[in-house]
Amino acid sequence: MSADTTFGGMTELLKPWTIVSRPVSDTRLEVETTPTGIVPAVGALKSAQWGFLSAITGLDHGTAAKADTGTAAKADTGTAAAAESGAARNGGFEVLYHFCRGPSVLTFRVKLPREAPAVPTLSAVVPSALMYEKELAETFGVTIEGIPDRRRQFLSDDWPTNLYPMRKDFSPGSAEGLARAAPVALPVERRGTPGTFIVPIGPQHPALKEPGHFELTVDGEIVTHASIRLGYVHRGIEKGAEDRSWVHNIYLMERICGICSHIHSTAYALGVEKLAGTAVPPRAQAIRTIFAEMERIHSHLLWLGVAAHEAGFDTLFMYSWRDRETIMDLLEEISGNRVNYSVNLLGGVKYDIDGKGADSLRRGLDFLEKRTRHYLQIVTSDESFLRRTRGVGAITF
Repeated sequence: MSADTTFGGMTELLKPWTIVSRPVSDTRLEVETTPTGIVPAVGALKSAQWGFLSAITGLDHGTAAKADTGTAAKADTGTAAAAESGAARNGGFEVLYHFCRGPSVLTFRVKLPREAPAVPTLSAVVPSALMYEKELAETFGVTIEGIPDRRRQFLSDDWPTNLYPMRKDFSPGSAEGLARAAPVALPVERRGTPGTFIVPIGPQHPALKEPGHFELTVDGEIVTHASIRLGYVHRGIEKGAEDRSWVHNIYLMERICGICSHIHSTAYALGVEKLAGTAVPPRAQAIRTIFAEMERIHSHLLWLGVAAHEAGFDTLFMYSWRDRETIMDLLEEISGNRVNYSVNLLGGVKYDIDGKGADSLRRGLDFLEKRTRHYLQIVTSDESFLRRTRGVGAITF
C-alpha cells in the first residue's frame, strides 16, 4: 500500500503549503512546511476530517555544526536522513505537529532559526493545541504568536526568564543565582464580567489525585471557561533520559506512572528497537501484550472505582478495587512486582509465562469477566448513578 493511498490524497491536499513531502513508511508521512503555512495546512487537514492532534514536540539541533559532512551524508541527499543531517549542521529548532488516524501518523515539520524562533498558535483551529504550545514555549523557548493566555502552565511562576530546560545547552543547576521572573497577570478578558465568578480549585484539593490548579469561570452553574495549571510534580524525565544509557532509560520510563508503568517502557523499547533494526521474538511480543492487557484491566478497574467515588457510589468503588487485586496478584505472581513489573528488555522480556502462570491467568480472567459484566449492568441501570452522571458536565462548542 502506498503512503498516498494510506493518507487518502493528503499529499495533494497539502501541496500549497508544502516545502517537501516525505513518505517515511506505509503508515507515516512527513510534510515540511513554514511558520506561515502551518495554520492553513492544519485547517485543511481538519476540513478533510483527517485524524486528530496527538502531540506537538520540539527538537533542538544544538548550537554547533556536529553532523558528519562526509560521503555518507552526501549519499543521503533528498532523503529524510539528509534533511535531519542538514538541520543538525545548521543548528536551530524544529517544531513537529503529529496527527494520528488509526495506525497512520502525519507529521508537520517546521524549521526555525535559533534566534527568536516563533510559530503562530493553532488554538483557533485546534483548541487542544494550546496545552502543547505552552509546554513548547516554556521548555524550548519557542514564541507562540497569538496565544490567548501567556501565564505559565508547567514551570513555576518564578522560573528565570530566558532559561529553557529542554534546550541542549541547559544543565542542572543553570537556574542557580539567576533573577526570578515575575508572574504574568490574568488576561483582562478573563478577569470576570458582571454575573460571573472565577472559582479556583487546587493545587491541593481532596478531589484531585495529583496536584493541579484549575480556574473555572462560571455563570450561575454553567462553566463558561476553564484554565489549568500543571507541572507541580514535573520530574524532568525527558531531560533525564538524555544523560542516561539506552538500558538505564527502561527503568526511568517505568517510573513515569505507577498505574501504567509497563506501557511506557514498552513504547520506549519499541522505539529503540526500531532505531536499532532489532527484531523481537514472537513469544516475547506475546508476553509484552499479555502484560499490557493486564495493566489495562487494572487501570480500568481503578478508574471505575475513582469515578464511582466521585459520584458518591462508594460501594462500587470498594468492590471494583477489591476485584482489581485479582490482576495485581497475577502481575506479582509472574513478575514479582505489583507496580513496576520491569518486564521489558531491549529486544525481549525478562520473564516467561509457564504452565502454572498460564492457568492462574485463565482463572483470574474468567472471574474478572463475570465481575466486569456485573459492573457494566450496574452503571447502566442504577438510577442514582445515572442521575449523577448523565448530562452532567457536558461540553458544548
